[in-house]
Amino acid sequence: MVGYQRGMQTRAASETQQSLEALEKHRQHWMEVTPLEELKTLAERLLSLHPLGAAECLQLASALIWCNRHPRGKSFVSSDERLLEAAEKEGFTGIRL
Repeated sequence: MVGYQRGMQTRAASETQQSLEALEKHRQHWMEVTPLEELKTLAERLLSLHPLGAAECLQLASALIWCNRHPRGKSFVSSDERLLEAAEKEGFTGIRL
């Protein structure tokens, strides 16, 4: 059973394929945020406030820009506990995977 591995979690190849298919299905509904100066500045602020790495701060900053910095009532989905906790502190409703 070779598949995606992150930390101690592993997935079977069939589970990975199902996840990729679900991702493709939802791709038409998302909006991509490119690295603008606003994104970089916001990510730097998040780095100073939360115990996250640069990639996680960029992800959270992108979500904040997507919702025009009004995260109340918006969902943030993640399996990363620290990222989800930071998103909740920023005002998002966290959904744990």
